[in-house]
Amino acid sequence: KPQVKVNIPITFQLVTFLRKIGDGDFVGDFNIEILDPKGEIMGKGDHEIRFEGNKTRLRVIFGFTDMPITSEGYYYFKVSIRSKGGQFEKVAEIPLQVVFT
Repeated sequence: KPQVKVNIPITFQLVTFLRKIGDGDFVGDFNIEILDPKGEIMGKGDHEIRFEGNKTRLRVIFGFTDMPITSEGYYYFKVSIRSKGGQFEKVAEIPLQVVFT
């Protein structure tokens, strides 16, 4: 049975709290991907992050106006970080269970 991607109109925010590990400044990129139950990327976004001076904590807020849905199951918000010029490293995966009723 073919699956169809449908964008469900729902407004929500994904709030992340980052903590600097180590000394010195850190400048890098924050990436979020929405994965469907089959692991396919349904959407993604990037944001630059900076830990400078005495800053040890950082909150990144992503706002959404819809949610891409292909089927029932667990969707994941995959959060990754990289330093400038480095490779992305997954730091969190947040599940969202979708059930049709």
